[in-house]
Amino acid sequence: MAYQPFAYRKFLKGFRIAARTGRRPVHFWEAVSASGHSPERRVRAEGSTPRYKMMEVMGTTNPLMTFEEFERLPDEPCKLQLIDGEVLRLPPAKIGHVRIRHRLFEVLEDALSELHNQGKGSDLGEVFMRMGYRFGDNWLIPDVSVSHAGQPENDYLEGAPALAVEVMSESNTAPMMHRKTRKYLENGAREVWLVYPETASVVVCRGKTAIEVEGTLATELLPGVTIDLASVFGSPEKLRP
Repeated sequence: MAYQPFAYRKFLKGFRIAARTGRRPVHFWEAVSASGHSPERRVRAEGSTPRYKMMEVMGTTNPLMTFEEFERLPDEPCKLQLIDGEVLRLPPAKIGHVRIRHRLFEVLEDALSELHNQGKGSDLGEVFMRMGYRFGDNWLIPDVSVSHAGQPENDYLEGAPALAVEVMSESNTAPMMHRKTRKYLENGAREVWLVYPETASVVVCRGKTAIEVEGTLATELLPGVTIDLASVFGSPEKLRP
């Protein structure tokens, strides 16, 4: 399915109007609702309870499954994730997407190391690239993440990371990113960064608000750290993921 940018555009329009007029910025979730896309769709046989959900990623319909069933699935060339018992099948990342992911990982690793050397950021753990996180019947793999200090782990890291970074691509529809972002925040994430290569910007989601950032990124999660987004996105011809 083609990328649906309507909710993102509505959010940015509302945010920019708010900056000029002093009105309350539109919540990202309000923009998604206004886009007309339901966060989830169910396939229901007449007179029966829902047994299947349709995920509009690569046009598949998947039965709900437990995490234990998910663990037993065979390896596939696409990236498999699980949200509310529903399997998400995502295509392989393109080279531009991978470059941005690597740059963000390097920037965050250096920033967190510096914070720890200064005796700051003691509530933050490690920086990971494509690390999976399990919570309930969910298995989500952000492009880059920062764990909580002392985050519970058994065979996997348990709960959402402190920071989840998702680099946007054509397979990331507005409804899917709405669900994933809320799932992260509802399960312990302090911030979610939605990285938009086409606009060289980052939408920082924290609680129920979202703020678009261009140029230089600084957030409450990383006190005293500023990130030059030009160094993350690289040259214009390499922006598209």
